[in-house]
Amino acid sequence: MTNSREWTFPASFGQERIWLSNQLDPASPVYNLPCGIRQDLPMTEDQWRKALTGLVRRHESLRTSFRVVDGVLTQVVHEHVPVAPVVHDLRALPADQARQRADELAADLGRTPIPLDAPPLWRALLCRLADDGWELTFVVHHAVFDAGSMLVFRSDLDEFCAAVVEGREPRLPELSIQYPDFSAWQRGQLDTPAIAEQLAYWRARLAGVAPVHALPTDRPRPAELSFAGDQVDFRLPEGLLDRVGALGREQSATPFMVLLAGYVALLARLSDVDDVVVGVPVAGRDLPELAPLIGMFVNQLAIRVDCAGDPAFTELVGRVRTAVLDAIEHSQVPFQAVAQALALERDPGVQALYQIGFNFIPHTGIEDVRYTTSKDDLAIDLTAWNGRLLYRTDLFDRATGEALVDRYFRVLQAGIAEPSTALSRLPLLSDAERAQVLDEWSGAVIAAPRETVHGLIEQQVRRTPDAVAVDFGERLTYAELNARANRVAHGLRTRGAGAGTLVGVAMPNSADLVVTLLGVLKSGAAYVPLDPDLPAKRRALVVEDAGISLVLDGSSTWDDQPTGDPEPLAGPQDVAYVIYTSGSTGRPKGVQVEHAAVACYLSWARDTYPGLAGKALLHTSASFDLTVTTLFGPLVAGGSIVDDKAGRPEFVKATPTHLAVLADERYPSVDLVLGGEALAGEVVQPWRAKFPGTAVTNEYGPTEATVGCVAHRIAPGDELPAGPVRIGKPVAGARVYVLDAHGRPVPPGGTGQLHVAGPQLARGYLGRPELTEERFLPCPFGAPGERMYATGDVARWRRDGTLDYLGRADDQVKLRGYRIELGEVEAAMRELPGVQAAAVAVHRTELGDNLVGYLVGESAGVAEALRQTLPEYMVPTAFVIMDALPVAASGKLDRAALPAPQPAHEELYVAPRTAAEELVAEVFAELLGVDKIGVHDDFFALGGNSLLAIRAMARIRKQVEVEIPVRGLFAFTTVAGLAEEIERRLAADLDQLSDEEVERMLAEPEDNA
Repeated sequence: MTNSREWTFPASFGQERIWLSNQLDPASPVYNLPCGIRQDLPMTEDQWRKALTGLVRRHESLRTSFRVVDGVLTQVVHEHVPVAPVVHDLRALPADQARQRADELAADLGRTPIPLDAPPLWRALLCRLADDGWELTFVVHHAVFDAGSMLVFRSDLDEFCAAVVEGREPRLPELSIQYPDFSAWQRGQLDTPAIAEQLAYWRARLAGVAPVHALPTDRPRPAELSFAGDQVDFRLPEGLLDRVGALGREQSATPFMVLLAGYVALLARLSDVDDVVVGVPVAGRDLPELAPLIGMFVNQLAIRVDCAGDPAFTELVGRVRTAVLDAIEHSQVPFQAVAQALALERDPGVQALYQIGFNFIPHTGIEDVRYTTSKDDLAIDLTAWNGRLLYRTDLFDRATGEALVDRYFRVLQAGIAEPSTALSRLPLLSDAERAQVLDEWSGAVIAAPRETVHGLIEQQVRRTPDAVAVDFGERLTYAELNARANRVAHGLRTRGAGAGTLVGVAMPNSADLVVTLLGVLKSGAAYVPLDPDLPAKRRALVVEDAGISLVLDGSSTWDDQPTGDPEPLAGPQDVAYVIYTSGSTGRPKGVQVEHAAVACYLSWARDTYPGLAGKALLHTSASFDLTVTTLFGPLVAGGSIVDDKAGRPEFVKATPTHLAVLADERYPSVDLVLGGEALAGEVVQPWRAKFPGTAVTNEYGPTEATVGCVAHRIAPGDELPAGPVRIGKPVAGARVYVLDAHGRPVPPGGTGQLHVAGPQLARGYLGRPELTEERFLPCPFGAPGERMYATGDVARWRRDGTLDYLGRADDQVKLRGYRIELGEVEAAMRELPGVQAAAVAVHRTELGDNLVGYLVGESAGVAEALRQTLPEYMVPTAFVIMDALPVAASGKLDRAALPAPQPAHEELYVAPRTAAEELVAEVFAELLGVDKIGVHDDFFALGGNSLLAIRAMARIRKQVEVEIPVRGLFAFTTVAGLAEEIERRLAADLDQLSDEEVERMLAEPEDNA
């Protein structure tokens, strides 16, 4: 007992978890629990106060606040707390207005944050609607209250009200224990063998769990967690619970398990994953002594369900049943202890272990007070008759929440009606949505053009023979370009070139390159670009794989050949070019693209990009299919292909990475087209500010779908927020479908693999019929015999019919616009002497993305050896030596467990440089038991946890007397980061001091001397 009026006890684990979470946003009312009670007894205000006072005296939790003492969170029980409900007499208002006003007052109270350090941790509002009609709104912090407490509160309050009105003592049994007794008992249990065994279960059960769910969000996740939220209210379909109960009895499962199985099925389908984790609460009142208490007893369980193998709904119910029963059997371990035992990487923008919740409270009911916060990214609460979906407004739109509710009941009712239905066949889409994604949004059906690439260019030659076609210092008109290309074509035919043959072209960007490529096409052959900057071994590998017998490097002369157009040999269905991309088997693969596909794309580009009729800057290699737009687009639009000395261009196509090195004078005046890798709004926004008259297009397309098959145009003046930029809608020559792993369309908002159909599809892979058959599939949504290409890219439909690119479904990556199969790099590494095992991953830093190689064996000379066979962009920039590569439970490489590369040892440690850094390092070292801590060391990486974080911040606050919240250590986890935040807050505090206060502070050392 610290004094005669208060007592301190250790906080329970549940209180500690809620307190820590609350510190991330202390001004949020997210943990407010509203409880509404209507009382028809003829009571006065004074009688209400007496009844509430009796209830508060009975339950110590209602007289509790929290305080950090020596770095330890304690609950403080006060002998007395003020009981002063705010009273509003609304009897003078008409009934409907009184009802509306009471609801407004209750909602305002529910949205008012409750500080945890100032008792009481509840607020009370009394509205009198009639002489004998009172409504109490009791809003209490979750740290001292839970759903079970609500039942106790109502029951006890009814008795206290009746006792006050009848002038008697309340007929309630004496409580044998209070909440602090439970807290002490709980902490004593943590070191017992039984709890240790349960903790071992959770370590194994949640090993390798994804740090965040895969459900697509409407907006990027913010850097710091926010609890701003909203709710979607709904009623359960008539008779649903009866059907749920019937299926449950057949499967020996509770209604909760069946309802949760429907939720898991929905999440698995929308996220396109087999591993689903949902957080569910358990009452935590297993002991009879706890039943009559008010307090925070709820424990959270992370229910992990394996959805692999496309189980029938009945089997999924069985898997959920097993997962729930196992979790309940091990539910005595506090959630906080589980999270600490797993030592998960802390992210202030992500809740640990799970972010999606589910709760079934059939008899408690849902409060009338509307929530404007959400503790989870997404959570469903169900009762026997209604429910609500809570969601974070930072992440989701209301329309998304409403659609999720509709899909939940569609999936659940289908599973109940036909329990043998496989997970993949449970319907997500309504008939209207199916028509929308398959017909309205997918793109128009058009016939393949009957044109060749050189045929389109010859048409432009006849229209504008004297216009400049190429300007690389040397200018060529369309007529001159055509004549020189004709000489090349005639010469190639004398060397055996024609339809069905391949000609290698190893030339830098120049007028001669444009002439040569056009000449190859006119000869009837297809060209294979060979970047002169590639390693000789790499070029030789491509030449061998393609069976090329003729390679042009610019040394050939064709002056003795005729200048007239040669007789056409190639038709629209002949191959125009073969571009090699990285291959997962360890060797590159050649994509064969036909004339009709290229002509289809060029026709669309000519109509879409007016800048192609001007100067188009050629600055990327012809071996990169993104360059096709600049090589041929201007020549079918009447424009000219130029180098960087020809003045400001009208058209530029580049990757977002290339944009960073694009000089101002090279920025286009009409069209900037970005492709090859994901685009973020913040990357292009500075350029738009400088050149507001330029249109920007985000163009998506794999080589197999001919340059670009989906595009999103941002016109001058259009808003472009930060974050991922959508890829837009299908171009005229493509149809696109977002399909799940079983080839079924997913609804708007759901994730799936992007598939492309239409006349822009490539023929397939050169000499790789098995791979062609694997990736170019029969299209079930088109005409008989039509194909579609499985891109391997994960995408989703937005509600406006545009597409978002979300990443890859395999190990392929895009780096600075280049397509890289990690397997090819790994295969090259494994072939080196001294390398026993190898893996490659992309490491993301503030400075950009880089390839990192992981080796078991010797690393000396690895990079140089790889440069002999791989392009520079495929050579890892750093290597990590490991004793063994991490392996997931499936036996496969666990890429997520590959460590970030560390600098050399002498660069690893940087001593504290400022007083703030010295203070933070000293506190970290003492609490973590580490002798030497540098400014870049991470608190949590060194073994810190939430409890130690509380102690660290308490000690730092005591030393510097600056108000910095506990969440500061979750946002600034390194010594340098936290020290900088401390210095910023100190500076802000000093700025608020008057000149006299500063002078007085400066004089204090002299006075003390």
